[in-house]
Amino acid sequence: MLEVKFNLATGQYTSIPDTQHALKLTGFNKLTTAQQFLLRQFILKQQVNASPYHAVTSDSKTTQSDIRKLKAYVEESRQHQPKFHDTLLGWLIIFLMFALPIFLAYHFSDWLQSNYVSFWIEMMMHRAHTSIHWIDQVLYGDYGVLSLGIYSLVWALPVVVMIGISTAVIDQTQLKQFVVWSIEPTMRKVGLDGQDIIPVLEGFGCNAAAITQANSQCSACTKENCMSIISFGSSCSYQIGATLSIFSAAQHSWLFVPYLLLVFIGGIIHNKLWYRNKTQFHVTPPIYRNKLQWPKLKHLLQQIWGTIEMFLLQALPIFIGICIVVSLLSLTPILKIIALVFTPLLYLLHIPDSMAPGILFSMIRKDGMLLFNFGNGAVLQSLTPASLLVLVFFSSTFSSCMVTVSMMAKHLGLKKSGALIGRQMATSIGLTLVIALLAGVLI
Repeated sequence: MLEVKFNLATGQYTSIPDTQHALKLTGFNKLTTAQQFLLRQFILKQQVNASPYHAVTSDSKTTQSDIRKLKAYVEESRQHQPKFHDTLLGWLIIFLMFALPIFLAYHFSDWLQSNYVSFWIEMMMHRAHTSIHWIDQVLYGDYGVLSLGIYSLVWALPVVVMIGISTAVIDQTQLKQFVVWSIEPTMRKVGLDGQDIIPVLEGFGCNAAAITQANSQCSACTKENCMSIISFGSSCSYQIGATLSIFSAAQHSWLFVPYLLLVFIGGIIHNKLWYRNKTQFHVTPPIYRNKLQWPKLKHLLQQIWGTIEMFLLQALPIFIGICIVVSLLSLTPILKIIALVFTPLLYLLHIPDSMAPGILFSMIRKDGMLLFNFGNGAVLQSLTPASLLVLVFFSSTFSSCMVTVSMMAKHLGLKKSGALIGRQMATSIGLTLVIALLAGVLI
């Protein structure tokens, strides 16, 4: 049967034959959520004999009438599409939403460590030793609770607080709705719906919470894509704090910006590699029309405190537990045995295998990377900037933390979540080798 195609994005259409034919609407997936919602209403209200999901049999007279109506829809729908300056402003808001808090948190943590924490830890290590070796190791050893664990507070907590304030302000002012609408065309290019940016942004606070939000908010078609990019490309606040500390200890703080770009771009590449199928996006009412409002102080403080409380009651105790476990394991040959798993890759990257525990425990918690700081950062400082960047990138992307993995297993099932993590590991290794090759690190 002959076919007439009408492009919903441009309003162009092919010639209409005199005989019976099929009318097919194209370009539906290029429309924003607001435009798709408007189309559904328009078809019902104007009684258009067409569907965005499949071709509909029609005749010449009916098609001519329907195309006149659809051309009117195209003109009206363009009012619901963000302009270039809207998209630019949306991404600028996202950039400032994280860049400013991280900038402030970094300088505060650096000041606090330089002026107080380093001196306090050094004094404790010299004056507070006990007669029991293993207790000394747990408290003041290379992976000790006081010698290393304190850096989780110094570097991660300020990031958590500042990003918590930033996200709470965006939420309470209704600015998030504008951001979602303005960047939706960009999000569609990476296989995500405009609404999916919300859990992706949430992932910069906590990946596990973002996975839960993606499960309830994303459509069935984009859910796995969204979880995948959160797992790979959303650097949680604990991870950001840890990497700030690592780059600072290595005296290469400037590496943080290229690191964040590599992780985010890596997440996009990862999704493009593994999720190529065309996505049928869900159609929901447009929400960008909400007016901006002043945040209510009570609600603002409650949201900020909820973020801080989660760090203090959940994240910090787990990291202290990691310090205790690794300190005890350092008294045995177990860490050296564990290191054998990552030794081949570390050898290729010219990185000492003593860094292997940091990679392993970053799979348990992302701030487990703070284990790279052992020995007051002496080994970190011996690495070239390229090797350090590759090491931190690999540790960040090889796997999600165990809490995030458990959330994916809960919502996707063991088979799908296992496949998702397996793909992530493969992409991480591949991208790590490519980055190392381009940076001249690889043997």
